[in-house]
Amino acid sequence: MPRSGPRDLLWKTLFCLHPPYPEHFDLSVAEAVAARAIPVVYRDGGPGRI
Repeated sequence: MPRSGPRDLLWKTLFCLHPPYPEHFDLSVAEAVAARAIPVVYRDGGPGRI
């Protein structure tokens, strides 16, 4: 898949689901907001938790 494929798909979405497992850099929510998608995150955690 070309590099622009996932980016183009994100720009076409309305909602972005942040799954309940940690990711390496916690950027998926910020990328969703930058693409004007509404991030849906789980209640018991999320990016930036300490």
